[in-house]
Amino acid sequence: MVYKAESIRERLKLLEEVISRLARHRGRTLEEYSHDQDLQWIVERGFILAAECVADAAAHILSGKFKIQPADQEDAIRRLAPAGVISNELAEALSGMGGFRNILVHAYLRIDPAKVHHYLENDLDHLQDFVAEVARWLSRDTTV
Repeated sequence: MVYKAESIRERLKLLEEVISRLARHRGRTLEEYSHDQDLQWIVERGFILAAECVADAAAHILSGKFKIQPADQEDAIRRLAPAGVISNELAEALSGMGGFRNILVHAYLRIDPAKVHHYLENDLDHLQDFVAEVARWLSRDTTV
């Protein structure tokens, strides 16, 4: 894969939009969330897009810049820390995102609204941290 910083920036921009849209739905109780199927669909789709943005950016950086082929989305996120793209703390905080995305996409009959609600209320900051840390890495990269 040819490394293109602009491709990464496009994904970060979309991820920021997704975070903003998801943030609009914070503050609802679990009961409110659980009884509003339209809201559940919005939030679930948002998290699918967020996970795709993170995984695509990670895979692009790893394969294009470092010639590393991650095994899956989890591996891609995990490998960004040793490469110096994101912090170990953020890689740890984002661990499980690939599996969460897979549940939303493939195991839709078993989605736990409480888990999705928890992510909505507690984990959007990790996604924003991903945007910030990758953008910082891009700004330091002299080969861009």
